Amino acid sequence: MNAIATGDILASLWGYEQTNIDFYEVTRTSTASVWLRPIRAQKTPDALDMQYMATPCPGDYTGPEFRRKRDERLIRIDSCSFARRWKGEPLRGTSYA
Repeated sequence: MNAIATGDILASLWGYEQTNIDFYEVTRTSTASVWLRPIRAQKTPDALDMQYMATPCPGDYTGPEFRRKRDERLIRIDSCSFARRWKGEPLRGTSYA
C-alpha cells in the first residue's frame, strides 16, 4: 500500500449508538507528520430507516488545518477516532435525528 500523500481523502467512522462519518483532506506531509483539514460530507438518505450514504467533498473545508503524527495506514484524529484512506465508495452512516 502506498503511503498517505497530499491530496488523499481520509475517512473516520466512529460512534457509540450511531455511526458518524467524518472526512479529511491531506493538505501536506512530512516524514513524521500529516496536516489535515476536515471537509464536508455529502449525505444522501438511504432506503433503510435512519441511515445515509456519505461521500466527501474535496476542497469544501469545514475547519482549520491541523497536524497529526504520520502513519502508513491509520491517523489518530482524537481519543475516540482514527482515519484511514477513503476507498472511493460511499460509506454508510446512521443517525437518530
